[in-house]
Amino acid sequence: MKRIINSLLLAVALSAATLSASTQSARADETYPSKPIRIIDAYAPGGSSDLAMRMLIDAFSREIGQTAYIEVKSGGSGLVGMTAFLNSPPDGYTLFITSNALMVVIPAVRSVPYDPEKDLVPLGLIWHTPQVFATKPELKVKSLPDFLAYAKAHPNGVTLGSAGVGTVTHLSIELLKRETGIPITHVPFRSTSTSLTAVIGNQVDGLFGDVTMLTPYASSHQVNALAITGAERSRLLPELPTAAEGGLPSLGTTSWFGLVASPQTPALIIEKLKAALARALADPAYQASVTAKGLRVGHWDAASFAQLIRDERKKWTPVVREAGIKIE
Repeated sequence: MKRIINSLLLAVALSAATLSASTQSARADETYPSKPIRIIDAYAPGGSSDLAMRMLIDAFSREIGQTAYIEVKSGGSGLVGMTAFLNSPPDGYTLFITSNALMVVIPAVRSVPYDPEKDLVPLGLIWHTPQVFATKPELKVKSLPDFLAYAKAHPNGVTLGSAGVGTVTHLSIELLKRETGIPITHVPFRSTSTSLTAVIGNQVDGLFGDVTMLTPYASSHQVNALAITGAERSRLLPELPTAAEGGLPSLGTTSWFGLVASPQTPALIIEKLKAALARALADPAYQASVTAKGLRVGHWDAASFAQLIRDERKKWTPVVREAGIKIE
């Protein structure tokens, strides 16, 4: 009898403890957020991901009701930051700025400790832009056909910088090589800003980069913009032809970044984050800043972002593997 009573007491105690923990968890979900929210950026400061989140962070902080801040953890083509995020508690206080490189390119060419569609919850798209192809002025080329003629005459003698192995800027280079059959040397850097500095410093011949980042340097003739990879010309550089106009319609690459959370994050917190981000993206001041930088404001909510990830993986996985991109 004593043993039965003890068993019953233990069961009651365990049930009480479980109920207490459940109540505390629910209370924590309801009071979220009660402290600042860390947003991990996997790329170096000054790059497109940094710029994208800094444009949005004030509106997001206001809508979520707590301070959000960016913590840079760059290296390993973004995998250093991704690993730090995956190892963080799934409590909604650590979010991650992901990219097409981390969601599409890298998982296609090497083993990664995450499934892009299962281990990350899309909260919303925060950046979507075509690439500009530009060269150093010393190269003396005036158009994309001019560059291709020069590169063909100097096989393996032309160097193009990227924001790192597996990034969309790297993918653009590989597409250029594949579509033209011209051997070009790829030089990876830690970010677009560092590859841009290398072009301006005459260390490499050219690069692909977001239209927002390259526009002031193209306008001041520090780099020579030759083409834009979008389907149409950018209002920031209206005189710049598209790659299709330059004879390469298949060179249609875009760079994008989005905010994600852990799938183990409580559902109530996920919904709060999605709603706050959606309101921040709809903020008139944010939309004005996006438009001023030549970006299109589209349907950038969580559902649209999730669909973009699926579409991009389907589109680019075979291309990436065919290009033979290797990421150690």
